[in-house]
Amino acid sequence: MITTELVKSIFEIREPQEFEQAAMLVFNHQALHNDVYSRYLKLSGKSVHDITHLKQIPFLPIEIFKSEKIISGDLQVQKVFRSSGTTGSVNAEHHVCDLNIYRESLRRGFNRMYGSASDYVFLALLPTYLEREDASLVYMVQTLMEQSGHAQHGFFLHDYEALKNRINLLLNSQQRFMLIGVTFALLELAEHHQLNLGANPVVETGGMKGRRKEIIREELHDILKHRFNTT
Repeated sequence: MITTELVKSIFEIREPQEFEQAAMLVFNHQALHNDVYSRYLKLSGKSVHDITHLKQIPFLPIEIFKSEKIISGDLQVQKVFRSSGTTGSVNAEHHVCDLNIYRESLRRGFNRMYGSASDYVFLALLPTYLEREDASLVYMVQTLMEQSGHAQHGFFLHDYEALKNRINLLLNSQQRFMLIGVTFALLELAEHHQLNLGANPVVETGGMKGRRKEIIREELHDILKHRFNTT
């Protein structure tokens, strides 16, 4: 069971050395209480006593998340998130035993990069994710919307016209917003509409999902900057 002290050590990191200390505490906790990770260490010939700093910590290969239920101890699982994968593939699973920690981690990470969620209206263009009930990205965006408290949030499945109208409404009212979209959908939006987002951030995630030819990140950003008039 994860302790209050361990959670506190993670969320109260202020200095680089504190991150190192917290990482080692988490590693030792997982090595002791997570059966899958413990077995992985033994099969890899790793000893907990030989690992003394962050860069030595072994990480589980993603394939193991497709075949094993990875949790620490015998805690009750509150939520299972699954990777999107491809047709016919086995999806990786993330078993979450404490959604309060999950949400607090999201809140603090967001605050560090963008400030308070309450400053933003969140507009989500996540068609492939919204069609699934086990997508962590949709859960995170929903959580940010709840933390924000604004009434103008929205998920836009394929309705680019409605999204454009919502953006223009927010621009006219000078309300800050964040557009979060899967890559192929953002490109489709850019093809349908020339927008003027200014300083409002765009977060792209998830790649092409087989809908389009893959392009390099720099090319993608150049297209979005030009069509959305944003930096």
